[in-house]
Amino acid sequence: HIGIITGIGNQHMLTFGSHENLVQTKAELADYVLSVNGKMFFNGDNDDCKKLAESYNGEKVISFIDGENTLVSATDISYDRYGVGFSIKYNKKTYKVHTTLLGKHNVSNIMLCVNVCLSLGLSIEEILRGIEKLIPSQHRLALLPSSGSLIVIDDAYNGSVEGSRAALEVLSSYDGTKVVITPGLVELGKEQFESNKQLGILIATHANYVIINGTTNYDSLYAGLKEGGMADDKILRSGSLNQAVTQLYDITEPGDVVLFENDLPDNYN
Repeated sequence: HIGIITGIGNQHMLTFGSHENLVQTKAELADYVLSVNGKMFFNGDNDDCKKLAESYNGEKVISFIDGENTLVSATDISYDRYGVGFSIKYNKKTYKVHTTLLGKHNVSNIMLCVNVCLSLGLSIEEILRGIEKLIPSQHRLALLPSSGSLIVIDDAYNGSVEGSRAALEVLSSYDGTKVVITPGLVELGKEQFESNKQLGILIATHANYVIINGTTNYDSLYAGLKEGGMADDKILRSGSLNQAVTQLYDITEPGDVVLFENDLPDNYN
């Protein structure tokens, strides 16, 4: 038996009620694997996941992107309009690889899977071929074609601050004007205001413009954007996604990049 825990965040906090409940629920997998003498694989790049791994007493592997004492590690991460490239260090050799999956967190997940595959007896050559064939899940940090020559990043199904941080780091890796279109994060219960405020701070750090779609999270996003130093003329409001797209083309040129964060208009589906 094998168990894999990729991370622990605050997504679906409204459903689980508390961060502690989220951690306990994830730990149920580890408890089961321990009970059947299986092997657990943990993503050490996620702080809560790492803590859970350190308290786990069964057979385990803790995976890191750049772990000095790990079986495999990744270096030289770079982005282009087609995805992300990086190098894998394994058995004193370095292998270059490219994937259409975006974000450093996806590199973490890939390295976690590399550890699993090596444990199952696959060769590094087989693993590299598999990485090249990976495609992103729909609406989860995926590059989309655009008739307007914009670079369009679709992260419509993200619902956590951690995921947004990863998406915004990808956004900031591109040249040109950077725009975020978002209604903010939902289903976070009592943490919703603060989480959206933190999202606003992150957007102000990584983007040139933001278009806030809807009113639900406007106040919290605006508070974070101002705290992050974004000027009022860079903060736009829209009542619909169609209006947001119209505003988008007023402030961008071919080659600029837009991130749809937790939102996506039908004409990009």
